[in-house]
Amino acid sequence: MTGGIEDSEALRYDSAPERRERIMDLVREKGYYALTDLGRVFGVSEMTVRRDVAKLAEQGLVRVVHGGVSAVTDLFAPVEFRFRSHQHTAAKRAIADHALTLLRPGSVVGLDAGTTVLEVARRLPGDRNLTVVTHSLPVMGLCAHRQGLQLMGIGGVFLPQVQAFSGSLALRSLAQLRIQTLVMGAAAIRDGSIRSTNSFEAEMKQAFMAAADTTVVLADSSKFEYSTLMMVAELSQVSVLVTDDQISAAARAEVARSGVPLVVVPCGPGAREAGASGAPEDGDEPGEISRLPRTERRER
Repeated sequence: MTGGIEDSEALRYDSAPERRERIMDLVREKGYYALTDLGRVFGVSEMTVRRDVAKLAEQGLVRVVHGGVSAVTDLFAPVEFRFRSHQHTAAKRAIADHALTLLRPGSVVGLDAGTTVLEVARRLPGDRNLTVVTHSLPVMGLCAHRQGLQLMGIGGVFLPQVQAFSGSLALRSLAQLRIQTLVMGAAAIRDGSIRSTNSFEAEMKQAFMAAADTTVVLADSSKFEYSTLMMVAELSQVSVLVTDDQISAAARAEVARSGVPLVVVPCGPGAREAGASGAPEDGDEPGEISRLPRTERRER
């Protein structure tokens, strides 16, 4: 593993949190890293790396193996889901960090399927006595090993493309529950509405919203550049919308017209990584989705 070690000076951080974020990135990219290699990459001792890795493992973000660390990835997820997990990662992390501030201790939290909400699951603290309700298999996997969280999984027909359960059984289960705060993703936000690419996920999102007192929608700024097939709900039905600081003026105006409170979180120049591929994200399987031509993003 010599690639990247030569760039150790560029990868050295004085801040442990920043170093741990970069460790996560490297491990996710390669799937495995030896502890000695990580020490050389960051120019720190192996003992420092072990402490970093132990902290990440406690949070369920990586898995410690003999002599190294491996990614807690969606290894059995299809390529599309894993690919989406690596798009706009800086924005998703910043959005997820803000979402955590909206969760009240002792409350029941609904976590929708999708890659941005998955970042919230990775960061859930274990000291707030939260109950997590979800139909997302990756979210279940993260929460199942976290102390201090109570997990309630919603079962049904498994949709491999989105790594989540759906169908009539799942809908009936949700209808019996009451959720204080729902954290929900979106494949697109267009014409004042939250949109999905298929009816199965649209129904699940609608059922989650019906069961929730508060709905928090997480959508990185790229979601305002797409159009998808199914409407989930009007933006006016949402309690708050959280996005990143790359959101366009036109998108801001669209949200303002809906009347929903908008939170814009800073995420730096790396928030909009190359690779906005037109692939749907946040709990929607590949389907009818298209990136709108720039000339069509005008306000109507």
